[in-house]
Amino acid sequence: GAATVSFAVAGLAASRRLRTEDLLLAGIAVSLAAGAATTGLQLQADAAATVASVRWSLGTVATVGFGEPLRLLPFVLLGGAVMLRHRPALQAMAVGTDRAQTQGVDVPRTRTQVLTAGSLAVGACVAVTGPIGFVGLIVPHLVRLVVRGGPRVLLPASAIAGAGFLPLADALARAVTPAHELPVGVLTAALGAPTLIALLLRERQP
Repeated sequence: GAATVSFAVAGLAASRRLRTEDLLLAGIAVSLAAGAATTGLQLQADAAATVASVRWSLGTVATVGFGEPLRLLPFVLLGGAVMLRHRPALQAMAVGTDRAQTQGVDVPRTRTQVLTAGSLAVGACVAVTGPIGFVGLIVPHLVRLVVRGGPRVLLPASAIAGAGFLPLADALARAVTPAHELPVGVLTAALGAPTLIALLLRERQP
């Protein structure tokens, strides 16, 4: 499912006939369709499964034992390895796909491999933890404010920063409401939305 959506949006972007605003609207439409499908599945389930599904949709890392992390490990390692392997190509593509092609980068092949590996890794993690929003969006932006460089440096730095940020956010979520555990996805969304707006306003300033 993650790979299908990723390739659908990538295909629209590669067509070059859509404006950025159109691409964002397409992403919103896909998100709404996926949300409707999820809600429909929840309505078909029993009460216990519906409650579990709602808690999953809020995002949580309340996993006991090593069973689920070990099942995720192959997907995460594969995705990370592919990303790191393509760092030079991504570095070249960051300044433009046309220039990257003149440097010998096979842009379609690189894009396909990176999207496939990234979608599988993220999709596997979301299947277990639920959608913990804004971590993959906010952390790289914050890392860019501290670490200079392109994907060659930002990819490993963002991975390390994200791995450190999530346990801290989960600990804070548990401390905010000790009697009733607050799903970490709720906290990251509450922190991420204003942070993203602040970053966008900052980048628009001359």
